[in-house]
Amino acid sequence: MLTQPSQLRVRRLVIAEASRFPKLGHAYFETGPERVHRAPGPNPE
Repeated sequence: MLTQPSQLRVRRLVIAEASRFPKLGHAYFETGPERVHRAPGPNPE
């Protein structure tokens, strides 16, 4: 779950350092939040 303290610390660290390390920010986004956004939702049928 993305609300665990350890995961929030990593997220904040990546956000803080993304301007200095854009590949890190991109990799985190692609393997974390973006992956969740692209996942299919529950079938409404």
